[in-house]
Amino acid sequence: MNELEAYLETLPADQRETLDHARGVIKKAAPTAVEDLGYGMPRFKYRGKPLVAIAAWTKHLSLYGGWFAVERHPKELAPFKVVASTIQFTVERPLPDSLLTAIVRDRMAVIDGDLDAANPAKRLKKA
Repeated sequence: MNELEAYLETLPADQRETLDHARGVIKKAAPTAVEDLGYGMPRFKYRGKPLVAIAAWTKHLSLYGGWFAVERHPKELAPFKVVASTIQFTVERPLPDSLLTAIVRDRMAVIDGDLDAANPAKRLKKA
C-alpha cells in the first residue's frame, strides 16, 4: 500500500467515496496530471506545477488551488464556503462535477499560459 492509499484508508467510507469521486473527475479533466501525496493530502501536478489538492477534515472536505475560481465561477460557488484559495464542501453537498472540471481546466489554462493568473477574467489566448 502506498502513502496515498494509506491516507484514503484512514477516512470514513463516505468521505473516501466523495474524495474518490472527486479524484476521478480531476483525472478525467486532466488526464496527463500526476497524482501523489503532498502536505499529507492527495494532490495533482500538471506539467510539473501544482494543479489542485483535495483533503478530508472532520466536518468538511477541501479543494485547494482554486484561488481564481471565486472570480470566474461566483454563482456556482455561492453555496460553498470559500476561504482564500480553499473551497470547502461536504459529503452531503459535494462540488458538482461540472464545476470541479471547470476549476481544473481553468487552472490548467493558467499553467499553459492561456489565462492571466493576475486577472482570471482575461484570456491570454483564444480558446
